[in-house]
Amino acid sequence: MTLAARVEKNQISEKEYRSLKDRLSYSALKTFDADRRKFYNEFILGNPKEDKESSATIMGSIVHWLLAGEKFDDKFHLFEAVEPVGQMKDLADALYKRSLKGMVDGVQKHDFINIFEDAAKSVKLDKDEKEIAFKGKDIPKMLEMFKGSSAEFYYEEKLKAVGKIVVTATLAGLAEALVEKLRRHAYTNRLVNAKTENTDVFNEVSILFEVNGVPYKSLVDRLIVDHTKKTIQPVDWKTSWDNEDPTRAYLKFGYYLQAGLYDFAIKKWKQEHQLIDYAVLPMLFVFGDTSGFADPVILEIQPKDLSAAWAGFYIRGYYYRGLTELMKDIAWHVETGNWATAKEIFDGKGCVKVDVQYETSR
Repeated sequence: MTLAARVEKNQISEKEYRSLKDRLSYSALKTFDADRRKFYNEFILGNPKEDKESSATIMGSIVHWLLAGEKFDDKFHLFEAVEPVGQMKDLADALYKRSLKGMVDGVQKHDFINIFEDAAKSVKLDKDEKEIAFKGKDIPKMLEMFKGSSAEFYYEEKLKAVGKIVVTATLAGLAEALVEKLRRHAYTNRLVNAKTENTDVFNEVSILFEVNGVPYKSLVDRLIVDHTKKTIQPVDWKTSWDNEDPTRAYLKFGYYLQAGLYDFAIKKWKQEHQLIDYAVLPMLFVFGDTSGFADPVILEIQPKDLSAAWAGFYIRGYYYRGLTELMKDIAWHVETGNWATAKEIFDGKGCVKVDVQYETSR
């Protein structure tokens, strides 16, 4: 059996991967590091977070999808009218989400007026019933504003494309232009057009594994397997409006955790696919400029960066926890069921020592 056949046999779809709620990803580790309570609510109690799609996140999804060689229409629906803005867009999005709750096998079972009232209240009022949008306007007035507006057309377009992401022609054009730039640019064409006679290229590679008894998952954008050099090169696509300071993004968005976790996962993947003597190269993060102006930038990860990602490190007195500490802490919380106290505080019986990295005077 060829490598491609083995990978295909073990591969799961992106939708199946996203449905594996009992497994933690690098973004889950990032959430735990930033806010243990949020992590507990989302990943332990299973309360999903409300992901509000922005133009930036949608564009990133399009770029990833097209670079994986997939067809645009399989995941996205082109919206060719004017997209609503502000509170009218919020209303249309809320109405769409509420409409989905009333659907059974694609058929709407709830009355539209009830759907609209629920959606309108969710946009108009906060949790304390305080008016935060459409101030001074009751629900009948909101319905009057909605009827015949661009928001209504936007809502109807989204209903026609249930299961797909609605995209404006402008945004789709920008994403397609960025993909073409990455494909042709001297910096990145070797990574985008990597398939050769002696090279296998795999996109959206899902890898399942365990660490300290806790199940994890990784979805690698691209693996380039060079059978001549016997190397495996992981690549991750990033989109940003400012792509010329990737090191800042590497720290700010916790990409060091992603690099370390993916390295671990890919080493497991190569064993499962009979590539034991192949070397896993450090991750390459490819940053594309969403405006289309700047050239792409490749952030190269070094072995020392992977070591720091696992061990943790200090930058200007601030401590960035590494994968080893984070994973051990999560395993402890899972095992004990104690989420109210950090492991460090528990081990110190409620006491911690001052940990300040004092700078010496000059």
